Amino acid sequence: MKKNIVVSTLVLIVTILIAASAFCIAKAPKGDEPTILENGVYFNGKTFVPFKEMILKHGKIASISSVTSKTAGKRVPVNGKYVIPGLIDAHEHISGSPAYPYINADPKYNVNSNLNCGITTVIDLFYPEDGVKAIKQETGKSPEYYSSLIMSGPILTAPGGHGTEYGVPTRTITSVEEAKKITNEVIDGGVDVIKLVYEADSSNYIPSLTIEMVKAIVDVAHSRNKKVFAHIDRIAQAVACAEVGVDVIAHMPVDLASDEQLRKLKASGAIIIPTITVMQSALEGHDAKYMSDSLLWKTANPVYMDNFSRSALPKPPVPEEKMLKTFGSIHFHENLKDCIKAGIPLLAGTDAGNYAVFYGYSLHNELLQYAAAGMTNAEALCTATQNISMVFPGIKTGEIATGYDADLVILDADPLKDIANTKSIDMVFHKGLLAKMLAPDTTTAKRAPMVYNPAALDINAATLPPWITTFSDKKAGGNSEMNAVLLKDPSGDSYLHLSGKVVKKGYFGFAGTSFGLSMNEDVAPVDISGFKAIEFDVRGNGETYLISLVSSLVKDYNFHSSTFKATKDWQTIKISFDDFKQSPYYGKQIPLDLKTIKAISYTASTTGTGNDIDLDLKNIHLVK
Repeated sequence: MKKNIVVSTLVLIVTILIAASAFCIAKAPKGDEPTILENGVYFNGKTFVPFKEMILKHGKIASISSVTSKTAGKRVPVNGKYVIPGLIDAHEHISGSPAYPYINADPKYNVNSNLNCGITTVIDLFYPEDGVKAIKQETGKSPEYYSSLIMSGPILTAPGGHGTEYGVPTRTITSVEEAKKITNEVIDGGVDVIKLVYEADSSNYIPSLTIEMVKAIVDVAHSRNKKVFAHIDRIAQAVACAEVGVDVIAHMPVDLASDEQLRKLKASGAIIIPTITVMQSALEGHDAKYMSDSLLWKTANPVYMDNFSRSALPKPPVPEEKMLKTFGSIHFHENLKDCIKAGIPLLAGTDAGNYAVFYGYSLHNELLQYAAAGMTNAEALCTATQNISMVFPGIKTGEIATGYDADLVILDADPLKDIANTKSIDMVFHKGLLAKMLAPDTTTAKRAPMVYNPAALDINAATLPPWITTFSDKKAGGNSEMNAVLLKDPSGDSYLHLSGKVVKKGYFGFAGTSFGLSMNEDVAPVDISGFKAIEFDVRGNGETYLISLVSSLVKDYNFHSSTFKATKDWQTIKISFDDFKQSPYYGKQIPLDLKTIKAISYTASTTGTGNDIDLDLKNIHLVK
């Protein structure tokens, strides 16, 4: 559970004063009264152009003039400050959580954080399907509080594929005909764009749509005037999607792109959303400069920031060796540079809603990465503004021109001299209204448990999935060893073969393998309270082995466990969760809570001189 955040009267007053000083220089216009910005310079896509008046009326830019008029309205002196179009984050998850463990906060606060960081338009690429219309309707009523939303709703993916591990309802596809049917259904449900996952040929074995299914989705979506965004992780997947007509590639590929692959991407006309920030957060961490910026602490939901300090982030949540095992190589920085050199168009996006990728604030870091990789500051700024028209021709945001939405950010410093100056925000206008901050979120937000994904126990794979890991007493100075490989029996079914040796050192020796139930390591607990038992097929060397439920409540490794004997022939074993008990000889005794299970582990241990490990497992599943 998340700690209750108590805001004292004094802190609340200070917060309101800070917000007022930063964002309430002018009041939102009432009725038909125009707002007139005076004496500034505005970004035209290449440079800044002086203006005497910029008139905002009915949510639009009514005129831009080099002379002063006598037009009546609310006059706002800009006095040489820098006016840029409202920024666009093309890849977010407004129902996500930048804090870990996961905090289930109200998505509206995330949209408000975006707006007050200068992001006036957000493309959300995974949201519960039945909530799309409601969140758009609610936020659309108050443009002074919320960014505009463009939404995909569910992800179209394979059963057990990426997108199914989060516990959020989505759509899974098993055939071309089903791809066509579901795409039409999702569009009928009111989504703005289509998001699919294509991770075919991944060495980490994640089930994927076929390229034929991807093409079917694209064909249906385009016939109904909807753009298609595709989640990929490798360059070959990006090229394959682009060649069948996918409009936007979500994520910079991780493995190194060849010149020929870059040429094909360029020729396809597809646009890439790099999301460098999420890769940095997962693999590199961020320094104190990223974490200490006043814009972050002023605009982020306080329920998240309770989990962070103003110093550098702790070690990234995904060890580099695991990423190398999964992807083979990590070259997203190099690929970004090469895409820029090749002239492949980019659309700025962060994947906000993942760990340490903050709503609104992190887009400014994203632009910094593009400039560091070779873009001019003007080009980097265009990835978050006018490039949106490459995806949505005719859209009336992303540019400062007559007839466009009055989505504007007034900056104190020139972003063409230093792209980091996009954070020097004086005012934000959205549809002509001055942005306002919501009062701090002091409600109790639960740390939501992940939902159990049956694929976590599925070993019918080509290689060992990354959420299945081995462990031994070597971390405690022991000498035991454990090896795990996937083999196939004569019928072609896969099974997990465990081998090694348990060596007693002192009072113990152990080695085993662990199945992360959400298909991810080190995540919030999984709720398996809807199940009564676990069942699996096993054979082995006649030794007795231990099966344990790894609970987040148990801090001393005295997990609730049961035992079974592995005979030389295959047998099916079913163990009720009622039969899982803690050792009475050590550790704190606590009740078993099936809502807090992170993993299921199989362990070999000994109190003798040593035991060989020879254990085969298959058909592991939970039983209701």
